Amino acid sequence: MKDILVQVLTFLIPYQVYFRIISDKHLSLSFIVLSILVFLCIKNLKILLGDFSVKIYILFLFVIVLRTIFSTDKIEGLKYILFLSSGLFYYFVYRCSKIKKEKIIVILTIAVLPMVFLMLYTYHNEKYELQILKSHFMKIFINPNTLESVLSGKYYPNVYEENRVGGFFVNANTCSLFLGLIFILVLGFINLVKNFYKKILFLVIAICFLLAIIYTGSAGALVAMCFSLGFGGTIFIIKNFRFTSKKILYSCLFLFILFLTANFLFKINPRMLKMKDSQDFHGRSLIWKASWEVIKNNWFLGTGLSGEDWDRQYNVEAKKIGAPENLPPHNMFLYIWGRSGIFAVVLFLVFFLAELYHSLRNYYVLNNFYSLIVFVSTFWFFIQGMVENFPLMDLRVSAVFWLILGLEKNKL
Repeated sequence: MKDILVQVLTFLIPYQVYFRIISDKHLSLSFIVLSILVFLCIKNLKILLGDFSVKIYILFLFVIVLRTIFSTDKIEGLKYILFLSSGLFYYFVYRCSKIKKEKIIVILTIAVLPMVFLMLYTYHNEKYELQILKSHFMKIFINPNTLESVLSGKYYPNVYEENRVGGFFVNANTCSLFLGLIFILVLGFINLVKNFYKKILFLVIAICFLLAIIYTGSAGALVAMCFSLGFGGTIFIIKNFRFTSKKILYSCLFLFILFLTANFLFKINPRMLKMKDSQDFHGRSLIWKASWEVIKNNWFLGTGLSGEDWDRQYNVEAKKIGAPENLPPHNMFLYIWGRSGIFAVVLFLVFFLAELYHSLRNYYVLNNFYSLIVFVSTFWFFIQGMVENFPLMDLRVSAVFWLILGLEKNKL
């Protein structure tokens, strides 16, 4: 029973499947299945305290809870707690799972492929993008309230940009991070699986994922990919070749090929060629500057978890330098610091550093290849999070990220 539910949960991750419960409030089927699994595995809950980085994350959540108690908008704080704690539940479920890692990766990949194919199609037929979003079935895969805001033109303007697609996401940058994490899993699967034909099949799938990531038009994703794969590939070469000369030669060759590939991918999407004249470079620097002024004035406890509390102070600083108004910092660490204070951001940073250290150590000492997948995935998240708001507040991104972390500790 548990194994079947875990497979269902894995398949639901990219879709969520929303349905109305009260008025305009919606619930996802994924959340229900996840809750059932947590209940069924509750006797093993103590394993959450067996990992140092998870302990740090729990402390981070505790600070968010305290900040909520003293916040003017407690409803917003409860939403933060619910969304951020959901990741721990995914970690717990997949760590307790009795299903092999490879099978979980295959199920997740198959589940996401329809979205990838939809993105490839939509990119070359952008005139149909809004028609697809307006279709009735999209209300199942995207929160209907969010979808309504998108179609009204109030939020997520990147949906209306040329040469950008986002599948079942209304934020193309968030979509690129989600696909990037699964892309790393697919690449890892190619090395883990022994069957030659499966290797070729997943290589083709990896190329499809890569194109979909590029088609989101997210420069942050491309930069994160280069850094994470560059570090991960170099580490793999250093570990697997004995002689220093070979390590240096193959590392240089790998990085050179990666550079050429990244340069080629950068030119595939016309939006990326226009980056120098876009808001991605100039706008973000102004947003960071204005955000930093707010943070300096609220460095200890932050402005509070409410977006209105942040906007009220941020807009004053934004007007002074001509930055866009009513925007979060576009950096997940500044985002947490700005709203929750210094203790929260330090714990969040330590969580990432601890996860990077332990996964790298497990790869070298225990020779666990999957730990290298965790290292590269975490590094990708870390780098792209430097130019995104707070990806863990997206249930799908959070689910995949914690799934990856949970599977590392799973012995199957």
